[in-house]
This record gives sequence, C-alpha cells and structure tokens, in this order.
Amino acid sequence: MEKNNKKSNQPHNDESKEAEGAGDVDPQQRDVSIDDDGSSLESTSYSESIGSASSIPCQDELAKLAEIVIDFDINFNKDKSERKEEVKEVLKAEIALRNTSGGVIRINSTQKPAVKDRDDWMKDLYEKRKTLLGSECGEKDSIGDILDIKTNGAMTYIFVRKSSVTILTDDSHLRQRSEGRNYKVSLYSRICELLNRKKRRCVCANNPKFHTSFRLGETLSYETMTEEHKLLNPIRNENLANNLCTKLSDNVVAFANTQGGTVYFGIEDKHSFIKGQKIEDNEEKDNILLSIVECMERKLWALDSGEKVKPKAGEDYHIKFFPVDGAGDNTYVIAVHICAFPGTAVFKKEPECSVLDQENQTVKMEFKEWLSLHKPTSVGDENDQKKLKRQTCGRTVYYTVKDTIEDIYSDLIEGSPGTLKIRPKHAMHSRNRSLQTFFSCLNKMFEENKWEGITFIERCWGVNIGLPNTKPAEVIRDILVCSPSIPLLLVSLCKGEATSESLKYNIKLATKLKGILAQEGGCMEKFYVKPITLACSEEDDIGILDEMISHASVYPHAYRMSNEKYQAIIKALVPVLAKVNSSFKGFVGNHLFHLLTKEQYEILFENFESPKLMITGPPGSGKTVLAIERIHRLRRQGFSFKEVLFVCSNEVLEAKVRHIKVTNLDGKPEPLCLTYNYFGIISYLRIKHALAGVKHIVIDECQHFKQNPPTPQSTGGRYWWEILMDWCDNKNPPSLWIFSDSSQRIFKGPCVLDSLPDGFSHRQLSTVIRTTVKIHRFICERFMKNGPLIQLGHNLEGEDVKVLVPNQPEEEEEEEHLVTLVYLLISLLKDMVNKGVDPDTIGVLFTDRGEKAFYRKLFDEHTEHCRVKDGRAVSEHGIVFDTIRDFCGEDKDIIIGFCPHFDPNSGFQNNEALMVSLCSRAKLKLILILEDDQVANSFGLADCLKKTDIPFVKDEVINFRG
Repeated sequence: MEKNNKKSNQPHNDESKEAEGAGDVDPQQRDVSIDDDGSSLESTSYSESIGSASSIPCQDELAKLAEIVIDFDINFNKDKSERKEEVKEVLKAEIALRNTSGGVIRINSTQKPAVKDRDDWMKDLYEKRKTLLGSECGEKDSIGDILDIKTNGAMTYIFVRKSSVTILTDDSHLRQRSEGRNYKVSLYSRICELLNRKKRRCVCANNPKFHTSFRLGETLSYETMTEEHKLLNPIRNENLANNLCTKLSDNVVAFANTQGGTVYFGIEDKHSFIKGQKIEDNEEKDNILLSIVECMERKLWALDSGEKVKPKAGEDYHIKFFPVDGAGDNTYVIAVHICAFPGTAVFKKEPECSVLDQENQTVKMEFKEWLSLHKPTSVGDENDQKKLKRQTCGRTVYYTVKDTIEDIYSDLIEGSPGTLKIRPKHAMHSRNRSLQTFFSCLNKMFEENKWEGITFIERCWGVNIGLPNTKPAEVIRDILVCSPSIPLLLVSLCKGEATSESLKYNIKLATKLKGILAQEGGCMEKFYVKPITLACSEEDDIGILDEMISHASVYPHAYRMSNEKYQAIIKALVPVLAKVNSSFKGFVGNHLFHLLTKEQYEILFENFESPKLMITGPPGSGKTVLAIERIHRLRRQGFSFKEVLFVCSNEVLEAKVRHIKVTNLDGKPEPLCLTYNYFGIISYLRIKHALAGVKHIVIDECQHFKQNPPTPQSTGGRYWWEILMDWCDNKNPPSLWIFSDSSQRIFKGPCVLDSLPDGFSHRQLSTVIRTTVKIHRFICERFMKNGPLIQLGHNLEGEDVKVLVPNQPEEEEEEEHLVTLVYLLISLLKDMVNKGVDPDTIGVLFTDRGEKAFYRKLFDEHTEHCRVKDGRAVSEHGIVFDTIRDFCGEDKDIIIGFCPHFDPNSGFQNNEALMVSLCSRAKLKLILILEDDQVANSFGLADCLKKTDIPFVKDEVINFRG
C-alpha cells in the first residue's frame, strides 16, 4: 500500500483569514488564504493514494483491535454544496481523535463511489482542514505524519495518529489585531502566545482620545492598528443597531486582545471619507446603545482562572455620538472604543475543541480545561520548580529527580539478541504452570529468532495506568510484551476458556494503554497495541503464539513495529509506570505530576507482591510518598478501603491521609484506607477481630513506635505489637510493609523494630530529594557525622541555614527574654508575609506540646490578623505551629525551629535525633531560633550563631495586615 504522504507545497500557515474581509490574512502567511482552491496539490494526489490502497484487502477486523473507531455513512457522489456538513463532521471526528489518542474513522459509502468523486470529497476535507487549523494539518504535523488511508470496496479507513501539539482547536473564536486588520487565531502556539501575554496596555491609557470634529465629505486619517472605519449601508429587513453590532463583533475581540482601539461608524473605509450614519430618532439611538452593550456582554471575557466577567461601560469600552457638520440633522459618527483587556483574553464565544468522552463520543472540551492546556503548566510549589527536572511528555509535565526517566529507560531498554527480559524479575519464578508454559513458548520464539525485548507482568495491568480493577475472575495475569520485531502485545492470560467478558476487558485495557502512551508518555509514533486473550495451556507448544505475534493486516504498513518505535514506546512507558498518582504528594497542578525516583520505582514494582518488606531510608528520601503510592495501587487492584490499613506515628500525618479521597467504582468519593496513629491503633486492636478484614498493612515512621504503650493497654496479657505481628503470621496473613529511619528515633527505650519477627526482606532508599544542598549538608555535617553516606538527588544550593539568638541585655529577666524570643519569631514571619510568602508554606516547630501552647499564647497576645493552625488542620489555611514529634513525616518549604532544646529527662533519645527530625522537615529554607549561647553550644552550633536585634518596641501588638 502507498502511504498518503503527499505534502502541500505551501509553507505552514500560521493563522487563517478572518471571515469578514477577503484581504484579512496574517501578514506572515500571505501565500495562503481561506479561499485557496487547493491548486497547490497535485491533482492526482488523493486518487493515486486511494487507488493503490484499494487493491489491498482490508477486512473489517477493527472490532477486535484496540482502537477508537468512529463510523460514518456517506454518499461520496453528492455535489460539493451538499457535502459540506458531512465533511465538517468527519473533520470534527478527526480532530477529536488527534486530541485524544488517535484511532480510525471508518466511512461506509452508501452508494458505489467513482474514484473521482471520492477524490473530490477528500480534497474538500483537506481544504476544510487547512482553513480550520491554519495550515494543511495544524502545527508541527503534515498529512503524512498524521493520516493513512486504506480502502476495501465500499469502506474507506482513515487511520489517525495523535497530534504532536498539546491540543488542536476547531475554532478558538479569538481574534487579534495586526497591520490594521483583524486575524483569526488558530495555531496552538499563537493561541498560547495571546493567552499568556503578560502586559497588555491600552493605547488610551484609560482615557480614550476620540476624533471630535467631523465634516461631510472631508477625509479622516487612515486606518491604523488602533483605529478602524466602517460605513453601514441600509440593509433590507435589518435595522441599523443590528447591522452595527454584526460589523463591530470581531473588532471588540481583536482590539481587546491587542492594545485597544476605536471603531468609527460613518466613515467610508477605503478612502476614509466622512459620511455619517443616519439615526432616525432618540429611540433608534437608544437601541444602538443597547445593542452595543449586548454585543459587548455576549463576548466571553475570561480571567486566568477561567472565570467569566462582564465588561463595564466606561471601563472596558466607551461609546460616543458625534454630529457630522454639513450632513443635516440626525447624522452622526458613532465611535466605539474598546480598551485592551487586562485579563487573559476576550473570545467571540467559547472555543470549540473536539475531544472524545469516556464513551468515545465526540464532545466539546470544557472551557476551563481548554484554557489550562494553553497556559504554562508551572503550578506546583516553589520547591518543585527550582529543585527538580521538568520534563514534558505529550500534554503532561513531570517533575523528576535528575535523570529519572533516562535512568529507568536505560535499564529497561538494555538487552541482547535472543533474550526476553521479564519485569518484575520475580515473575520468572512463578509457580503458575500456565504462566510458565506461556513464557517457555515465548522464550523459545525469541531464542530461535534472535529477538530481544521486555515483558511486564501484572495481576491487573490497569493498576499501572490509573484504571480501577475490572478484571474478570477468569483472567489470572495481564502481560505486556514489547519487542522491535513483533507488534506491541497486551495478553490477558485466562484460566480455562476466554469469555466475552475477558475479551472486552482485554480490548478496553489495550485501548486505554495506547491512549496513555500517547497522551501521558508522549509517544507520537504510528503504532498499535494488539489485544490477545489467551486460554491457559499446559502444553509447551510454540505454535499457539504464531498468530499472536503476526502483524494485524488491517493496519497500514506505516504502523508496523520498528526498532525506533520500540525505543519510543519504552521511553513513553517510563513516566506512565513511574507516575505518582497519589494526591498526597504527587499531583501538584493541572496535567502535572511527580515521578518516583529510580530507587522508589524499583522497590514498588519489583516487590509489590512481597508479603513482608522493610524499607529504610534517610529523612527526605520519599518513604511516605512510596507508602501512600502503594496504597493507591492496592486500591486500584480492587481492594476496598477497609482492606488496607495505614498506621503512622502522629496525628498530623494521620489527618492528612484521612483527608485523601478516592473515587470508587460507583463514582462516589470514599476514604483511601483505614488510618490510625500510634495511640489510635493501640485502641483499635482492643476490638475483637479488629483486623479480620484487613489484607494489607502499611506502617510509616515505625522508628517512633514504642515496644510497650506508656500505660498498660493489653489484650489477653499481650501488648499491641504482639497482637499485630501474630495476625501477620496467621494462615491468611496480610501483607506488611514497614517504613523507618533510625536516625530520627527521638525517644528512649525499646522500639518495636527491636523485636521484628523473621521473614522480612529489606530495601534501602539512599537518595534525599526533599531538602536543598545547604540544608542537607548542615544536617549531615552537624548531626549525622557517623551515619552512612547519603546522596542528594538534585543540585539546588538554596539559602544558608540561619541560627539566630536575640541580643539579650544583662538586666533582662527570664519572662522578658521569652517575650523577646517571640518578637524575633514575629519579625521573621512578618517579613516573610510582607514579601509575599504564602503562609501555608511555613511551619514553626517546638520541642513539645507544653512549649507550643505557651509560646502560641504569647504569640497571639502580641499579633493581630496572623492566621495560625495546628498541623492536623489540613483543610485550613495559615502558618503551622506544631511540635517536632507531631510533625514527623510532614514537611514545609520554610521551617522555623523555635527554641529546640535537649532535656535528658525528656522522651528524646539524643540531641542528634531531635535536630535531624527538626531540620529535615525543611524543603527550601531552615531557620533556628535558639534561646541563648548555652543552647547553641549544646547543639554544636556556636560557630554559626548570629546575634539579632528585635525591630519592635516591647508590648507592641504587630498587625500582619499592616
């Protein structure tokens, strides 16, 4: 088959012409206009392509393949005037597919078409596409890049690839002004440029200057970027007010989106002769005013948030009537000034952007989502933007630690001829006879043909791509097989015969996978995922795979696998597999995610089925992120929230995890899991059969769990940890993953980890990703001198750690000194808030709850309008005041350690553990306020101490709004 890769000789056109005037084309694209008759195409381009394709058999096997198929019944023999609507609908479907994940448009010819008629119809589609998208196939792509056409008798198949640009828009309904003309804005890059223009200053500077003197027959200055002339001639059955608003419409949008401007009605536009508009009476004048106001308000005036606002007369636009001398009574020049809009943009109406919904129906994208896809995806905390690597795949942006994608990709792609890699590695030791047989056959085939590749095995592959588990009971494994020598295969291995349900499940999963690889992985290749539902066999028969690995003949040759496509698909798989779907830490903005580090990725994927696993790592290495992500993936496997138990050491983390909601199969929100803190789990275990329904347990910050509770709380003479461990050793034990860090063990006495039973595998996280270089160095050099070497996953230096002590007069009494310390804290916080720091990014940590309550009272007495909250108040806004112990497992951009001190009689283990726990909570900035020089010496910080004066008068109440 010959691929339809004929390219237009025209350069890529940036904007199409405004409908109003034949000459209104983008000055940078003068050689292409909406009225172009397509003469630049070779006359035989479509008929040659279709003619050669039609000789190739193309059976209708699409129902068995992982493709979105959109069907049309069309009579190609219709006249050009009669087929406009059909062409429009097919193009809308094409754009929807290109905006989603690609697919197939299947056209059934209702009457036997002549080759010329089909050719003419395809040319009309080409011209409509070029008109709508601003170039022959939109930005970046050519027809050959995107489309392949095959025919089989009455059937025509248009294979559509995902667009290279983030989103294609059918009609943006945007206009902008250039060289005295209005232009339609079509291309993605131009739309983004308009919507993200930071400074849009109006030519009038909020005080419009009008021409005020008009004499019949004289000439006004010619049209400019900010001035346009129009003369309205009487139209039968249409009054002046309606005619004026029709002509004004595009100018409202164009002037508002550029630098403002004025339209003068009553001025002949070609030579700028003054003629005026005849207004019969005051009633007609009032109608004109009302129509102009309605014309303004019918437009969509949008802010950055997507909120729509109403334009205000005298602020966003101005209307004036000027009499024309020498023209008789009731003849006026009507001047309408439109100010440059300070918001995002003004639209004629909501943009039309075709996409597919969950049922694969073509629908219009919601305005706010459309807007977000044209705004820079830079949301997320300052820590993400400065510290991590920003990588774009398709329409999704990922924050990664250094070269995470490249590192994981290198590990996956490395191979040798005749070798099929298996992931996770432990799957090759599966005791399942059917799975063993399948891989035995597959391995033989790879060995005999000297192929190489990789296969990914999951109980349910939907877990990896964010789908809930809808796997039928007969499906025992989902297997993705990737190789440059065969199609991309998604095999659902079934116990017994495959049912219609397993067939539907397999096709749906493969279709979703293809879409995810394109949209979130950024794979812009022409490829397909071949769905295979395979009944188990225990016979080592390689013949069962012959049909499975063959190329699907329904696809054009351009869709065959190659080495380059294989590499692109594996590269796209990395962010799909390593994406952190957790709303707890991962999702930080629209179409923006974190990726697991290579260490986290390997632990999660290679050990997901491990029944007992201990994960250790230094503070800031992502233990909690990994713990929550495991729970999310367990939920997507089909476990209910009552079957997954999360245990943490404090109320702050407990509150945050309880705040996470997930959507169940009924579309309703529900808790992520059962969640308890240290004291909560002790009480929970008193209940008889408390753990009866629990199938998975995840424990975080386990180094803080004491062997025995502070008060005798036991059941049957056994302590809570014994009960928990006994349950994990019963006949049907739940999985148990424990996360801990001995460097943060801040209490004395036996820890539950000292009596951990046998059977636990151990994995280590060693890369810190939370803190800056300077904070990391401060912690390691001051408080972890004898600890293991810890590497940092980025190179953001950050600010120096500040260690502050207030200057203390000799005569100052203890009570006065405590107030001085609070004033030092107030001065720091006041300065940050004045500089625009978000209070939600600041945390102040105290040694214990008693000191927190005492200093909070002093703080409140000396401040006004400063919102402060406990760390567990996750839905509230404000600066966090909490204790070092209670804030373990959490972090903030800015941490202020307030008067930390080590008391040998306290529950803390030692100075180092206390300070590691405190300092490692800071992501960007760390400030320590110490009580005096003696405390600084006790922490070994005398050499970096800075004496600080307080800028406030004692007993002054500091207003944070002032």
